[in-house]
Amino acid sequence: MKRIVLFIVMFVIFPLSFLFAEEKGSVVQKLDKGEIDWEHLVIRVVGIGGINPDIPEAVQRPNAIRAAKMDAYRNLLEIVQGVSITSETTVENMMLKDDVINSKVHGILRGFKIEGKPRYMSDSTVEITISYPITGELARLMLPLYDKEKPLPKIEGNVNENEKAKEYTGIIIDAREFTVLPCMAPKILTDDNTPIYDTSYVNPDYAVKMGVVGYAKSLDTAKKDERVASNPLVIKAIKVAGNSMDIYISKDDAAKITNNQNIVDNIKKCKVMILIK
Repeated sequence: MKRIVLFIVMFVIFPLSFLFAEEKGSVVQKLDKGEIDWEHLVIRVVGIGGINPDIPEAVQRPNAIRAAKMDAYRNLLEIVQGVSITSETTVENMMLKDDVINSKVHGILRGFKIEGKPRYMSDSTVEITISYPITGELARLMLPLYDKEKPLPKIEGNVNENEKAKEYTGIIIDAREFTVLPCMAPKILTDDNTPIYDTSYVNPDYAVKMGVVGYAKSLDTAKKDERVASNPLVIKAIKVAGNSMDIYISKDDAAKITNNQNIVDNIKKCKVMILIK
C-alpha cells in the first residue's frame, strides 16, 4: 500500500515535463527506445544486433549491423507512430485511417540517416543510432496543409499605431508557467477561442521545410534561433488547452500580432517559437 501511495505522490509532484531532458535550452523527449528532439525536430533511435557465432566470422559483423538497422527501423516506426500531429490526431491515427498513408510512412522512414559508426559492445552486440526529421517528407505527408494560406483574422485590442509599425522578426510565446506537450502543429488561440495561428495560416512550403513551430526551454535560446532572430515579439501565454498542446494568449497580444503586417508576413513563414518548461 505504501508503494502505491509513493507512486501516486511522485506522479503528482513530477509533471509531464519530467519526461523531457533537463539540459538548458533543449527540448528532448526521452522515450524507451529513442528520443524526439523537438528543438531540432528530429527523431533518434538505437538499434541492436547480435553476433551469430554459428556463421563464418567474416560475415558475423555485417550480419549484426544489418540486424541492428532492422531493429532501429522498427523502433523508429514505433516512435513516429506516437508523434502528435495536432492536438487531435497522431501519426498512428492517420496510418490506421488510410492504407496509402500507412504504406508511404513505411517507405519514407526507410530513408533514415545513420549517425556515427556502429558501436561494438562488450556483450558482442552491435549498436547503431539512426535519425529521421519531423520536417520534410514526413511533414508533407502528415500536416493538414492548404494550397494557399488563409488571411489572419484582425483582432481588436489595446494596440497603438507605434506597435503596429514595429518590425518584428517573428514571435515567441512563453508558456513555461504551464505543462505543454510538443506536437507538430499546435494551435494558438485567443481567450475566446479564436485561432490566430494554425496550419491554415502558413505557407505549406515553409511548414514542410522548417516545421510549423519551434520549441525551446530558454528565452535566450529562442531569441538566437534563426526561425525568429533577431527581433522577435515575446508574449506570455495565459493558459493551455486541456490537451496540453494548444496555447491561449490574451486578446491584446493577439491584436499586436494580427494588426502588425510585418508579423503577419512572418507568421506565414512559420516564424513562431514556443517556450516550454
